[in-house]
Amino acid sequence: MKSSRKSQLRSRDREGAVPSPTRRGLKAALLACALILAGLAARADLPRWFQNIPAVKRFEGVFTAAVSMPGGAVTVRRDPAQTRASLTQLIAAAPNDAELYALRARAAEEQLDAAAAEADWIQQAKLAADPGAGQLALADFYHRRLRPADEVHALEAAAKAPNPPAEKFLPAADQRSWRTLQRLIALVDAQALPVETGEEVYRLWIERYARRRAVYRQYFGYLLDKKQNAAADALVGEYAKAFPSDSVFPTSARAALAESRGTPEQAVAIYDQAFQPLWPAELAKDYFELLGKTHSLRTFLGKARTAVSANPTDLGAAARLFYYYQQQGNLPEAKRALVEFRQRKDARQSAWSATEFWTMGRLMEEVHDYDEAARNYHAVYALAGATPADRERALAALTELLFTAPEQPVRFGAGDLSFYKDIATMDPHPGFLNGILSLLLNSTSPEYKFRDEEQKAVAYFHRSRAAELVALFDSKFPKSPRRPALAARLVETYATYGASDGVIRAGKQFLAAFPQTPLRTEVALRMADAYARTNDQSSEFATYELLLKELAARAGGVPLGAKAAGTAGQAPAEEPEAAEISAADEEAPAPTGTARDRATGGEAPPSNPARSPDYARVLDRYVSRLVALHRPLDALAMLRRELDRNPNDPGLYASLASFIDQNKLDAGIDPLLV
Repeated sequence: MKSSRKSQLRSRDREGAVPSPTRRGLKAALLACALILAGLAARADLPRWFQNIPAVKRFEGVFTAAVSMPGGAVTVRRDPAQTRASLTQLIAAAPNDAELYALRARAAEEQLDAAAAEADWIQQAKLAADPGAGQLALADFYHRRLRPADEVHALEAAAKAPNPPAEKFLPAADQRSWRTLQRLIALVDAQALPVETGEEVYRLWIERYARRRAVYRQYFGYLLDKKQNAAADALVGEYAKAFPSDSVFPTSARAALAESRGTPEQAVAIYDQAFQPLWPAELAKDYFELLGKTHSLRTFLGKARTAVSANPTDLGAAARLFYYYQQQGNLPEAKRALVEFRQRKDARQSAWSATEFWTMGRLMEEVHDYDEAARNYHAVYALAGATPADRERALAALTELLFTAPEQPVRFGAGDLSFYKDIATMDPHPGFLNGILSLLLNSTSPEYKFRDEEQKAVAYFHRSRAAELVALFDSKFPKSPRRPALAARLVETYATYGASDGVIRAGKQFLAAFPQTPLRTEVALRMADAYARTNDQSSEFATYELLLKELAARAGGVPLGAKAAGTAGQAPAEEPEAAEISAADEEAPAPTGTARDRATGGEAPPSNPARSPDYARVLDRYVSRLVALHRPLDALAMLRRELDRNPNDPGLYASLASFIDQNKLDAGIDPLLV
């Protein structure tokens, strides 16, 4: 009875009524192959990797030979000497074929003929179509032979060679030259090669990637560890010239260098000489950590108070007191240092400069006094002697203030508003920031506008005022590079408060005004979310289609690439949160950690293997939405359209095959492949 039941099940399985997991996996694999071949057949020129597959007959009898055995002929591996002789004959017929030299070099290594193998590896490196790959193969040979000096030379040649065209859109840390240089540094450390060799490698690295700050930091750390203080000091000077806007690394590096020499007092003096009222947060943190380590905090406080007494209107002295209390976590005292500075300056009727107003505004933001920050930014904007650049950054800061501190009540306490009498009122009131914005946006009846805004201002944040202020900024400074970030923040704000109409309206204006900014993806995805909330699926999907087309074109038609094969086009278990919108920067922020870590930090490896992480993200979002709407066949058709648009992307082929297998769409795939 059991035997009959098993026979029936096997019969049904053969007929396809009960497809097994093995059959399903095989079918998906065959389908993936069919998709790849279909994509390749659509091209007149096959990819290089397909063209270079050697014909079987070419190597017939080179590596294997048929041997007669009692049970019949058996194919066995030929002796390396015989293989070398056969390859020599092939080389005589094709003397410029690098692959033949590489094969013969392998055979020579099997015979332990290192000299012959080296000669062949050198020749294949000279003839290789990709010089970098040829030099890497030669370096691998030297690595196997434990010849580090020769390996260094081969790796240096590989690092100097152009990167493959396929790496055009990869981040620096994923490029072959970068990885080769990292291998060189690891080799120098592992083999304890001379310091001069390490310096030579780092110099090559800087020459190859001149705009990568992480290389300088890593080189500085190397010199510091090797006690090459003079060279490290010179490198800091080079960095300062190459990146004049960065004040963090030169100061931290010089201080770390002084500490390594055993003079922490000199390190403190370096920070003290470089002190600025608007220091980056990490630099202030490093300074006061060093003061604490050298037991100099009380001395610093005493000197700061003495400086304030000697020059009451010196903002630098007041800023030192501010940072002292801020780093101790005492924000009320930090704010008090600034308020007392303002009172001293007003009591002496000392003129304010745009720089002083700006500095006070930034420092007040750090202690979360947004009223005072807004007051100072507006003072910069209204100052008679302010330059257009001063007004631009002041208005941008006012706008950012709305985005930074939404829905917070505004209270002044007992703040002195005497210098603001001529604008509106001398009494502190909630809603004052909205009054300032009203004064900026309206040129008549400031008292009435202020009272009107104050009556309506229950909370600190008003989306309508933010939109008006962004519009004002656009009209005043139409060429400002700050415009895209401010407009994107406005879209983000509408999205935060669920104002779908505002997201769509502002998003359309953004996409029309800024066709090249990298913030387009974030803004468009927020628009797609707004369309989803309003059940406008056609507009939502049109937004995804637009993004996919733009991002694929930007990636040269290969947005995923081989490394991302199978990682995109699948519905994620949970939608990742949108990245915080911010202006694009040339470099990633300096590494966090100690002062020495920041001075010597390296570059973090990329987290997304796709050539275009934004494309992979949008593709995942699109697929997720279609699957959530129970439209897997539409998702399949969309992936197929992406293949038609990007036929050379292996990641898309793998993603499509994986999607078909996961969603068990094998039976319905045939019509879509016609």
